[in-house]
Amino acid sequence: MNSKLRARLYYLLEQRDGTSPLGPYVDGFLVVLIVLNVLAVILESVPDIAAVHGFWFQVFDHLSVVVFTIEYLARVWVVVEDPHKTPYGDFFGEIGVMMNRKRTATVTAITETRLMVLEAADMRRLMAEHEILEANLQKVLAVRVSELENIGQL
Repeated sequence: MNSKLRARLYYLLEQRDGTSPLGPYVDGFLVVLIVLNVLAVILESVPDIAAVHGFWFQVFDHLSVVVFTIEYLARVWVVVEDPHKTPYGDFFGEIGVMMNRKRTATVTAITETRLMVLEAADMRRLMAEHEILEANLQKVLAVRVSELENIGQL
């Protein structure tokens, strides 16, 4: 249940490809709320307006803080749904090894992580010794190269 809710919430909050029908409304609401907060701060700085409407400025301020806190916590909760995150046991760097290209990667761990570094020569030796490893890596390589070519990154 929680993972399904988290996936739906991720889709709502983080999809920027136009596939989330409510995403633009959520973004629009947040932008309007930010603009209204700026306007409220400006109006509240006018003593005559603050004297008459000060209570409502405070109510609006507190409600805004609640909304932004919920939004922030929701984004933190759904971050694990990001398809750009490497799932447990996955790997990266195969393009550089298999295509004999220098590649770089920036990796941020959000949980305790073990990182194994495998030099290109050792990888080639392992592939020569284990044909199934090479076959599986070739499949992964074909998919990833195709994805990178589609977005102009290779």
